[in-house]
Amino acid sequence: MTNPIAIHQITRTDATLLNSVAPDVFDAPINAAHLAAFLAEPNHAMFVATDADTVIGQARGMIHHSPDEAPVL
Repeated sequence: MTNPIAIHQITRTDATLLNSVAPDVFDAPINAAHLAAFLAEPNHAMFVATDADTVIGQARGMIHHSPDEAPVL
C-alpha cells in the first residue's frame, strides 16, 4: 500500500517537516534564519505536500493589505 500525499500548513511547531525536501521544491537550500522570520510574520502562510516524510511541493503566500480594498492572499 502506498502512502497518501498529505498537505500541511507549516508553523514554528512543525517546521521540522522541512528537514526532508525533494530536489527542486525550493530554489535554494532553506536558511533557518529566513524560515524563522517568515514564520514569525502572522500574514505569511506556507503549505507543503508530503509523500511519506518527504516534502514534494510547496506554496507560499502573504496577506496583502491595501487602504482601499479588503485584504487578499
